[in-house]
This record gives sequence, structure tokens and C-alpha cells, in this order.
Amino acid sequence: MSNRRNSPTSRRRLVAVVVVAGIAAVCLLVYVFAFAPRAPIRPTVVAELAAQPSTVETATPAPGAAAEVPAAATPEAAASTADAAQTPISSPAERPAAVEPPIGYARGSRAPDFTLRSLGGEPVTLSNFRGHIVVLDFWASWCGPCRTSMPNLHALWEGYRDRGVILIGVSLDRSETDARAYLQANSFGGMIALWDSVAASQAVARAYGVIGIPRTIVIDADGIVRFAGHPATLSGTLIDLYL
Repeated sequence: MSNRRNSPTSRRRLVAVVVVAGIAAVCLLVYVFAFAPRAPIRPTVVAELAAQPSTVETATPAPGAAAEVPAAATPEAAASTADAAQTPISSPAERPAAVEPPIGYARGSRAPDFTLRSLGGEPVTLSNFRGHIVVLDFWASWCGPCRTSMPNLHALWEGYRDRGVILIGVSLDRSETDARAYLQANSFGGMIALWDSVAASQAVARAYGVIGIPRTIVIDADGIVRFAGHPATLSGTLIDLYL
């Protein structure tokens, strides 16, 4: 009978003990997580973390390659980058000089320079007349068309000689005597008559593309060929154009 009476009391004590033990365990866990000091991170761990590569990959340019320019973050930066990429307009002093025309006998070419002896025995160089319009005529006393065109060409030049136009006649005669005799007989004075030798005169004629005479070349004050043809087709209108 006594055991039956004590049985409920024992159970109540056991339950109480269990509850108290549970509350104590909970309090211990709270203390451990809330108030217990934490161990510091070891320096070796910090060094290992610092040594690890970043997860953001950075492209390394190949040797000799230009680095990429990052995109501008703002509209103002974008405009600045675009302006820097533009090619500036060079000043007039920095612009390349005009290309010289080629040397030749075609219109627009620079007239080939030469030196021949005059009938007076003096060397005459074409480039010495730079700044003047030069009418250069290839002729010979034995040439019938030349004897026909020479009076008109000489008369045309006479109307411009006071304005600085120079008439130079390159004789392709076989001798200096033949050239001088023809000019004196026809009173073609004032022109600069050249005869050096047959070979020298023919070399100058070839430089000007002369394959038949008479042949007349007009050279402007800058030494540029402006006319090449038969003297009968030359008029004062063209000379006026370049005076």
C-alpha cells in the first residue's frame, strides 16, 4: 500500500529533475553561443586568402598589342573619348606641299631644261627665262612648212615682245651658216636663235617629243608647258591667258 502511495510522488520528482536539467542545458547553450569568446583567425589563413586570385578575370594583352580603352562611365566621358579619337585638322603650315608636275612635253608638264649655243656664240639656258612666257619654235631653213609659218609666228611675237614674251628658235639646220643666212635674209631679228650642233639640237627636239617641224611650244612663267602644236594654230588669245 505504501508503494502505491509513494509512486505518484516519485514520478513528480523525476519530472521536476528532468525539467530542471533541461533548463540548465538550454542556459548553458545560450551562454556558449552568446557570451563565450571566439577564437581569432590565424594569420596564415589571412595570408592564404590574400594569395587567392580574384574571381574577376582580367584579360592580359598580348606582347605589342594595344591595351583596350574602357568604356566611358558617363556621357561626358564618352564625348571626351570620342574627341580624343578624332584626327585633328592640320594647320596650313603642316599640310604637305603641292606635288610638282612631271617633266615632259605634254601640256601641264614641266618643260625640260636645256642649254644650247646661240648664233652669237653664247650658251643659252631655258630656265634662265623663268618668269617670262617663252615661245619655243623648232624649225630649219630647208623645211618648206617652216618657211611658210615663220613670218606669221615672228609677227605674232612682235606684238608681245614689249610685254616680256621671249621667242626662242631652235634650228635643226645641218650647219650654223644655213640658219644664220636664212634669218638675215628675211630680217627675222630680235628672236633668240640657237644652233649648237646637229646632235645637240636633235637631242633637245627629242626631249620635247618633236617628230616633225615646224613645232611650237609655249611655256608659261612657271616653266609649265601650255601649248604644243603647229605654229599656225597658235593665237594671241592663249598668250593673253598666261600673261
